[in-house]
Amino acid sequence: MDFADFYREERSALVGFVISHGANLQEASDAVQAAFAAVLPPRWETIREPRAYLRTAALREYYRSAPRVAAVVEFVEEAPEPAGRSTLLDFVEADEGARWVISMLATLPLKQRQVMAWYIDGYSYAEIAKMLRIPVTAVRKNFSRARQALEDYHFGQQRDAG
Repeated sequence: MDFADFYREERSALVGFVISHGANLQEASDAVQAAFAAVLPPRWETIREPRAYLRTAALREYYRSAPRVAAVVEFVEEAPEPAGRSTLLDFVEADEGARWVISMLATLPLKQRQVMAWYIDGYSYAEIAKMLRIPVTAVRKNFSRARQALEDYHFGQQRDAG
């Protein structure tokens, strides 16, 4: 796919992905812009998995520029594309009530937030493990804890409202 087409199709989803890792809109937009600028043609033609590559590049940029983020996470340069899953943006657009998930992700511990954000964006446990350079069992454990925290929050809100 041509760079300009890819930019138009992926920019919004990529901003949402960085936001799901704890960035605000401005931080996410800046990180995404820097990631795209770093892969302008002719470098663009050398990237085999642009969707995954730009997600890792944007996250690196966010972590580099956000001093409040204590842990800097190393990512794999090339990662497989997710197989037939929705992106975070699709997830939010499909269910307006799911917007709370994005705000709740920011309250999770870093590793749980990362695992959940990659999962929501369509990556498998094995792919997430490769991206975060952690065992698949650690991905499952962090996913389970994140999911439990989100469920506890959701049911707590329902209990308080009703």
